[in-house]
Amino acid sequence: MDKIINKNKVPKLRFGEFNNEWHRYKIKDTLKIKSGRDQKSIIDENGNNPILGTGGIIGKTNSFLYDKPSVLIGRKGTINKPQYMDTPFWTVDTLFYSEIHKEFLPKFIYYVFQNINWKKYDESTGVPSLTASTIENIKYYIPNLKEQQKIANFFTLIDKKINLQTQKVELLKKYKKALLEKIYKEKLKAIKLVNLKELAHLQGGFAFESKLFTKKGMPIIRISNINENIIDLKDVVYYNAGILIDSKFEVNKGDMLIAMSGATTGKFGIYNDTKKAYLNQRVGKLILHKKDIIYSYLYFLFELNSYNIQLKNRLVAGAQPNISPSDIEALKFKIPSINVQKNIIDIYNSISKKIRENENKLKNLKELKKGLLQKMFV
Repeated sequence: MDKIINKNKVPKLRFGEFNNEWHRYKIKDTLKIKSGRDQKSIIDENGNNPILGTGGIIGKTNSFLYDKPSVLIGRKGTINKPQYMDTPFWTVDTLFYSEIHKEFLPKFIYYVFQNINWKKYDESTGVPSLTASTIENIKYYIPNLKEQQKIANFFTLIDKKINLQTQKVELLKKYKKALLEKIYKEKLKAIKLVNLKELAHLQGGFAFESKLFTKKGMPIIRISNINENIIDLKDVVYYNAGILIDSKFEVNKGDMLIAMSGATTGKFGIYNDTKKAYLNQRVGKLILHKKDIIYSYLYFLFELNSYNIQLKNRLVAGAQPNISPSDIEALKFKIPSINVQKNIIDIYNSISKKIRENENKLKNLKELKKGLLQKMFV
């Protein structure tokens, strides 16, 4: 075993009963990297064993490629999300699996792999790629088997909490969707459909030059910032606040924005930040021009199946799907009285708040795990 002596370390945080140093190894000293096979070579596709791709389970088969606990890492594409399997499985050829030596615990190796910056080892300027030789020569630190087991058990419990919280969020979203559909179909059954154009118009964005983007100033909301019905400012770009842009391109708290092109055409998000932002081209902002509709009632309408069905019928397909402002304005919805709208909005806001609270719990659990991974591994 090519253990490198005089390079031993200890983590910043560990369980009190352990004080031995962790030893540094090359990955090849702890496991053997093996390649998956072409999915077409699987004859029976209706079995019980999972077929794994870089994104997770993509099918089932009666045959299997490997039947021992293993850690998997993407060879091409998604290289930064290790997977763990302890049942017989088949992997496609874009995914490596590992044959782990008996001195090392597979579940512990899985968590070590989560703490590696795989993008650092990307060998391609295009689609992210790794080779077996690159992976095998990466160095990492490992403690004795007892400490491996203790750490693996600890993070398994955290993962269980994350999975349960994820399921809770998904169930709440399904409940919300079913509830909204029931309200629209039953409570608004007698209401006539009207064109959105009668109530609102869609303001297009400004054609900013990307070379003028800055690291601070006024946020520019692009299609990539519209995520899960919110505007996510995580990877936002900025524009010099000293350069004046027509106020019609401003985005304010509560505004609803819609993606007008690309793979996610039609997705919408609510801008919840108090700081003003700018609207980029191919992003639309809905502006009401009648007083008999409450703006937040639009949030409810755009989460309905009715919206998605109408949108699909109007999408202009091609290399780059897109939709025009007039297509959005031509959508038909039921608009009840202001009092009914208020009642619907109260229900909508209540369940949306519950979802946000549970999403925040999930986010906090993931951040806790990330912080512990950084402190409990060398």
